[in-house]
Amino acid sequence: MTGLYRKILIATAHSLIFGASLAVATPARGEGPGGGEVTAVSLAPSAGKAEVVIAVRGAVDVRDFVLAAPDRLVLDVVGATLSEAAPALYDGVKRGGVLNLRYSQFRPDVVRIVIELDAPKAYEVDRRGESIRITFGAEQGFKTWSSVQAHAELVADEAPARAIPVGKSPEVKPSLSRATAVSYAREEPRLTVNWDRASIADVVAGFAAFSGRTIIIGKDVKGEVTAEVKNQPWPMAFQAILASQGLSAQEMAGGIIRVDAPGVLSALDSLEPLETSVVRINYAHAGTLEKTVESILTKGRGRVVADTGSNSLIITDTRSRVANVTDFVRGLDIRTPQLSIQAKIIFVDRTDIEELGIKYDLGDRNQFFNKLVQRRNPADGNTYDRNVNVINLGGNSVAAIGNADASIAGSALDLI
Repeated sequence: MTGLYRKILIATAHSLIFGASLAVATPARGEGPGGGEVTAVSLAPSAGKAEVVIAVRGAVDVRDFVLAAPDRLVLDVVGATLSEAAPALYDGVKRGGVLNLRYSQFRPDVVRIVIELDAPKAYEVDRRGESIRITFGAEQGFKTWSSVQAHAELVADEAPARAIPVGKSPEVKPSLSRATAVSYAREEPRLTVNWDRASIADVVAGFAAFSGRTIIIGKDVKGEVTAEVKNQPWPMAFQAILASQGLSAQEMAGGIIRVDAPGVLSALDSLEPLETSVVRINYAHAGTLEKTVESILTKGRGRVVADTGSNSLIITDTRSRVANVTDFVRGLDIRTPQLSIQAKIIFVDRTDIEELGIKYDLGDRNQFFNKLVQRRNPADGNTYDRNVNVINLGGNSVAAIGNADASIAGSALDLI
């Protein structure tokens, strides 16, 4: 067995982009390459360094070179195929200066590993037994990442995969995640896909096949898509791809999705029939919801009227929008939490009231002056002497207190 050990300084000079002269092949086994396999890729810390370990089986050759802008270290494992257990995607976490780690079947007999770095680094390549190790300096420690572990976690979460035919695009590996996206009411299948200059028509057709939805694309929609999606819910990926092309999607009645430029979709909305729905409001006041609902209606066509008699909203909008607006209104019509306090006084006298911290005095046209609430004499404007007790309450005054049922505005204390 022949060992491979060398050290090359990654330079940022543009001449290194054409680094064919740096590619040095060293036989990994005496029998020569041809039937090898890359089974796993991992990134681990090692005594102030970061170490990328490529697990291989069989006879392979190793070639490495560097690229600039961005800084990348590329290794070609010649005479090898990529194992089905290896293709778990890197999670995108920066570890030891590694921004990304990609690997794929570059040619039928070449597996390419691309290590994207945050800066040029000196590195070493070493072949030890059934592994190829690339080491370089790392300022901080980090948690180990392995394609084997990532693949095992992905398989545990996956439902049976469904293929997404996107023309000549690479294979898609969808999975049904247990996690629910915040903006979707139900779980949506996730997909992983990479497009390289695929036509937008093929991409949309792929989403239609993957999701099982009917998606119609406008006749004037053209463009090419170069993008990579990693384990995302298909609706989010679909919207992101359309946004990158300046397109929008609109769901029609029956669930059909149409894709076109926003201006075209707006023009189509002007031709769609209107529909009216009456939504009964149970907890809120219909009038208070009117302005809020009006803000989400189709501009120039939708309208809402609050009927205070039945506490309802009369909503008119395009047929494809009425159901969504109705659901929005029902989300606003919720019971507001309230606190109800009730008290019942059976029998108390003045002493009991004062023990509760309440003092009161009475006054009528005969008993105008009292100690607690000083009133001015309307004859001379002077306050009555507090040290003089004046008690002159007749039966009519007492009876009026016992039978009082009039509501006094601005009272300091209300007893129920």
